[in-house]
Amino acid sequence: MKNSGDLYRVLYVDDEFYNLVTFKAVFRKKFDILTASSGEEALPLLGERKIDLVITDFKMPKMTGLELLKKVKEKYPGIPGIVLTGYVDSVVKSKKRPDTLVQVVSKPWEEDNLAGVIRNALKSAS
Repeated sequence: MKNSGDLYRVLYVDDEFYNLVTFKAVFRKKFDILTASSGEEALPLLGERKIDLVITDFKMPKMTGLELLKKVKEKYPGIPGIVLTGYVDSVVKSKKRPDTLVQVVSKPWEEDNLAGVIRNALKSAS
């Protein structure tokens, strides 16, 4: 479902400031991008705004990306998630993966590939 600006709203969560800035700069014309630097910062945004997709880093202090996606699933079960990580094997092998996790993408990501993954995740959620 699209927000009122006719762009899907994507919440990107990463504890590294440069990654947040880069992601937003690359995808700001394709999607309505919100960013958060932690799971703790991201969760309130989900209650304040309509979010179509959550993309999160895997390894973050206090709350991992998988832990964040589990909390998202509990409160907002229709929102799919994507994990961006340099630790793909750890995520794939994890028994803690929520079923709302639609894809794991390796860092560093490539713009066209990630844009396609995002579009597919949004289509599967519609």
